[in-house]
Amino acid sequence: MSSSPLRRVTPLDFTGPYQLLRALPEMDIELAAIDRNEVVADGLTFGALSDLETIEACDIPLVPGGLG
Repeated sequence: MSSSPLRRVTPLDFTGPYQLLRALPEMDIELAAIDRNEVVADGLTFGALSDLETIEACDIPLVPGGLG
């Protein structure tokens, strides 16, 4: 497995921001990935993602993972 920063994703990278943002009133959250690829974080798979190319507008882009 590559040591690319894009591969250094933990479940908390997804669930932490999601939990915070979904608590805000009138927040519409859509999880997306390039080509709808599943994201695996420490063995937990995040699937059923939208295709990133189909997102027409976004107020808060959030890219999980990195060197942290």
